[in-house]
Amino acid sequence: MPLRKERAGRVRAVRVAFVEIADEGERQAIDNATGIELHWLPRNGVQAGVDDRLAHAIRSVAWPTGLAFGWFAAEAAAARTVREHWRGTLALGRNETLAAAYWRRGGTDGRLELAHHRLRMFAQTDGDPVARDNA
Repeated sequence: MPLRKERAGRVRAVRVAFVEIADEGERQAIDNATGIELHWLPRNGVQAGVDDRLAHAIRSVAWPTGLAFGWFAAEAAAARTVREHWRGTLALGRNETLAAAYWRRGGTDGRLELAHHRLRMFAQTDGDPVARDNA
């Protein structure tokens, strides 16, 4: 998810990523040449998809002014929470965000294939929302 930070009167774009992991043992060393601000969110015994730590982390990031794009993929309830925040609270459009229900707690209902399709489309357009919408 993008955000902008103020530095000496100038605004520069940075990227922020939140990665939910089971515990610290899943943390990985990543060669982060892109400068992405990476936050690991360990569940520490809590089952995946049970709490809202990932959605809460996304909602805590201030949305920048100007051109930005938010991308989120997680359990269906978390995706719905983030989508409602981006679309409802922040009044962002589909050309500014993608919140995909990657899986559903308790099973799948066919949406997993749709989420995979959306992720493939996003990757094929290098994250360009205009190209994605026209694909």
